[in-house]
Amino acid sequence: MQRIKYNHTELRKHGKGIVNSAVKTPLYHFFRTFGYPVLNPLSLVLCLTHRCNLRCLTCKIYDDPVDELAAEEWEKVFRRIGKGILWFTVTGGEPFIRDDIEQVITSLLTHCAPKFITIPTNGYFCEAAPSIVNSLCNKFPETRFILNISIDAVGADHDAIRRLPGSFDRAVETFRRTATSKPQNMRLGIYTVISKFNIEMIPDLIAYVRNLGPDTHHFEIAQPRRELSMEGVHIAPSGNTFRAISRQIRRNILQSYHQRTDGVIDAFRGEYYRNVEESFCDGKAM
Repeated sequence: MQRIKYNHTELRKHGKGIVNSAVKTPLYHFFRTFGYPVLNPLSLVLCLTHRCNLRCLTCKIYDDPVDELAAEEWEKVFRRIGKGILWFTVTGGEPFIRDDIEQVITSLLTHCAPKFITIPTNGYFCEAAPSIVNSLCNKFPETRFILNISIDAVGADHDAIRRLPGSFDRAVETFRRTATSKPQNMRLGIYTVISKFNIEMIPDLIAYVRNLGPDTHHFEIAQPRRELSMEGVHIAPSGNTFRAISRQIRRNILQSYHQRTDGVIDAFRGEYYRNVEESFCDGKAM
């Protein structure tokens, strides 16, 4: 694992939560093995909707509609959860497709007070998303917000993967509008799903995104995941092709971006890429 240069301002602000998490690590091992002591998870992912305006080649979550909880029902959930979870991810579907997304997240932050919250988006809602996230950042300055905009290729290639013309331009516009007035407690990232549809395009995408200047550029490998209604669908790249790209990511991406974000996140991300490369390329279960 690479040596990390920590940002002391960030450690002062968020270090308590990181230290508490490290202290809890042995307790999590006991809980997993023996069922006690009962602990809140370190991180919790909330899927607010299966609705999405895109029809991506790597996801069919829109084919599995569910009854959504109303904002008032989510508030009851958050009251019961209470404080103690360090990190929430609010996802979908496309979370900004909900008209009440700001109300839901406000309730989450009020009752659960996490140190970090990640919101992934396809970036299509280039007027609503920047406005809502900026508003939340200003109302909850003690929480670190990470807005991750999904971009899988450059220009028309992205649109072909996402199966909606203009989706690339709108994602870039969302990025630029958000970056223009980005609050101190926000990190603005680009997130890419590596699949058989874009594996050859990744080097060009890396160069394009670097010129955009996000705080982070993270990657995930496409998998036939049940929660995305993609069971049994072949969407992953070949092992040998992915290995070369993975090493480029670990060698260049982390070195390029680690000064802009938290060192602890970089360390976990670097280890994640290494483990994915080893398991995926050796034909093991992910």
